Amino acid sequence: MRVGISILLSVISLFTYAQSAGLKGIVSDESGKPIPFSNVYIADTKQGTSTDINGEYSISNISAGTHKVVVSSIGYLKHTEKITFSTTQIVLDVQLKVSSEELSPVDITDRPEQTSVYNRLKNIDGVAIYAAKKNEVIELKNITANLSSNNARQVFARVPGVVVWENDCAGLQLGVGARGLSPNRTSNFNTRQNGYDMAADALGYPESYYAPPMQAIDRIEIVRGAASLQYGTQFGGMINLKLKEGKPEKKFSGSTMNTYNFIGKDHGYFNTFNEAGGQIGKLNYYTFINFRKGDCNCPNSDFSANTNYAHLGYKFNERLTLKLDYTNMQYLAQQPGGLTDALYDQDPYQSFRTRNFFYVNWNLIAADLDFQLNERTALNSRTFTLIGSRKALGIRSNPGRVDNLGDPRDLLVDYYRNVGNETRLLHKYKLWDKPSAFLVGFRAYRGYTEKTQGYGSNGTDADFEFETDSLGLKSDYKFPSYNISLFSENIFNITDRLSLTPGVRYEYIRTTADGFYDSSVRIPNTGEIVIDSATYEMRQSSRSIVLFGLGLAYRLTEKLELYSNFSQNYRAITFNDMRVVSPSAAVDPNLQDESGFNLDLGVRGELGKAFTMDAGLFWLSYNGRIGSVLRVVGDEFFGDRLVRYTTNVADANILGTELYLESDLMKLFHIESKNFRSSLFVNFAYIIGTYHNSEQPAIEGNRVEEVPKVNLKTGWSISYKDIKASLQYSFVSDQYSEATNAETSPTGIYGIIPAYDVLDLSLSYSIKMFNFEGGINNITNNTYFTRRADGYPGPGIITAAPRSIYVGVGVKF
Repeated sequence: MRVGISILLSVISLFTYAQSAGLKGIVSDESGKPIPFSNVYIADTKQGTSTDINGEYSISNISAGTHKVVVSSIGYLKHTEKITFSTTQIVLDVQLKVSSEELSPVDITDRPEQTSVYNRLKNIDGVAIYAAKKNEVIELKNITANLSSNNARQVFARVPGVVVWENDCAGLQLGVGARGLSPNRTSNFNTRQNGYDMAADALGYPESYYAPPMQAIDRIEIVRGAASLQYGTQFGGMINLKLKEGKPEKKFSGSTMNTYNFIGKDHGYFNTFNEAGGQIGKLNYYTFINFRKGDCNCPNSDFSANTNYAHLGYKFNERLTLKLDYTNMQYLAQQPGGLTDALYDQDPYQSFRTRNFFYVNWNLIAADLDFQLNERTALNSRTFTLIGSRKALGIRSNPGRVDNLGDPRDLLVDYYRNVGNETRLLHKYKLWDKPSAFLVGFRAYRGYTEKTQGYGSNGTDADFEFETDSLGLKSDYKFPSYNISLFSENIFNITDRLSLTPGVRYEYIRTTADGFYDSSVRIPNTGEIVIDSATYEMRQSSRSIVLFGLGLAYRLTEKLELYSNFSQNYRAITFNDMRVVSPSAAVDPNLQDESGFNLDLGVRGELGKAFTMDAGLFWLSYNGRIGSVLRVVGDEFFGDRLVRYTTNVADANILGTELYLESDLMKLFHIESKNFRSSLFVNFAYIIGTYHNSEQPAIEGNRVEEVPKVNLKTGWSISYKDIKASLQYSFVSDQYSEATNAETSPTGIYGIIPAYDVLDLSLSYSIKMFNFEGGINNITNNTYFTRRADGYPGPGIITAAPRSIYVGVGVKF
């Protein structure tokens, strides 16, 4: 009897234990919305489950004792909690917070504080994948620099290997290159504003005549050559200038900053930047007006520029957001022309061109749609168009030649009519019980350029009308281009530390040239027509290419990551430069496309609490690199002459090491202060570029042009409350301007670009609603130049600005 009772009591006890020792609940986000397919498991056991479509879960038969419960989901911070289980069922409802990193576990989860200028893109940012890619982010809201002059030298100082062309004192055009890629209007990067194209023609003429004011930019995102898989095939990669939006916490806010730049003794300009924005209900808005007027560091350098921008964003609900942008920029600049080496040595700030002018009218329109299909799937679609023009007027011959008043000037007029759409879908899922992410995208683009060249007026003003009645046109072409792209990437988390990111991109490209050029026979030097004729042509090229890439990331520690990426690159040649007649330059009519790859290997993250770093090696390989050589050519306009001849020079290898190191000095020296901050950064690149497989023995083994071996930037920033100061030093070693590695030339169009260094100081102070800024650029007043131009704004040596002082006063409201 007693035995039977004991057995019965034991059975009841076991039954009760099995029923009650359990865990159930709901997993949701901070708004209370259920998160399906979340993981819930007991850390020291094999028990676990996933939430259903309603976010609900249940785990039974949990042994008595204290266990760690872990709840996780892709895109959210992991939740852990210790719970003591006995004989009762426990209800645990968990609200997960959105993670600053959208892919876990292989990621660098901690980022520099928001006060840092330098940052990196997340592995997944919006609907783009950046895992294992070399990238940098410059937070302009945290920088102390001369933004009123669009000083790219200061803004891009934290990006290793970057070379900046300093064409004018006000930054009317952005000239940035890296790793041996020409900075000419940033044409070797896919340049974007808010994620959409802003260049003249992404395929037919990828040069950016427009640059937004730095004061309007929130952040600059740079992705190196591995961006080819998602953003186009350019060797340089992608630069995205992300403009500000209205502050969501305010219905209205605005500011004005008015700055004057004193350049040298007799030159300078005024800049006024005015912005307003805010959030009214579901509507976000932002607008700015920027006006710049003055002259630069020499005579004949007057300019006037207006830039206007409007942004509207409407959040229909938690899933759907629509953004609309409109940008207009107009500027007229007188261009002083370039110098020969002899003239530069005589006086680097003199000018011999009084009748050269340049005019740009740029209109960008874009619609951006974000749609969150569900917790794991997001769609973005951008539709954009460019309606723009550029007009160049003047004398483009040897800078040593006298500009005779009364002679007709050369006039080039371009019109751009482009439209495109880029749509992306990102889906997060689990594979082998690990979080993964899949991206697929589509791009359709039509570029249309009209280019006309002829004789302009013989006057001295900015008259952009052709003198066609008596002299005719030199050329008149239409350049339509079409591009269809399909691309895909996927992040596979192999382990908690290792991830692989393969990708593929398909490109269909068709470029066309339809028009005529003047093929008249003329007497050399006089230009007298012997045979009056024109040649009409219709040229078309279509190609389909497939690019592959593979990224690898390995987390060495919680804050340190090893990364590597291999991506193929391709650059299609364009027709629109081939029929431009220039006395100092010529283009090979049999120019071929470029192909090659970028390979990166590096380590990045945080060393201790005081250091942020990114150190790596890279290899950029070209097949049939397009470059410039010195060659004697003859034609009907100018006779035999020595020119910079653009052709497929040879294959090229560009290898180097890039290092970025920043230290928070307060943390380094264990100083605690809420008001005082100080940091020091060093940015160093050592790069060697050489030609090989050349058909010209004089080029074999030569240095690739525009590749300085040493590129060093360093700076110190300090702030106390609302007082900020920044001191920055730049050094760039010598480089060649073309592939023959000529040291000098009588025209100044080709030759070496000597090493130069620049020291800049920037200051700012805020008190209540007032802001004050000031500083000195080129403190030591060094004389230097960064380019030798073969056309506008030269030809010849373009001297960089001497010492300049700027002061500004602003108001926030």
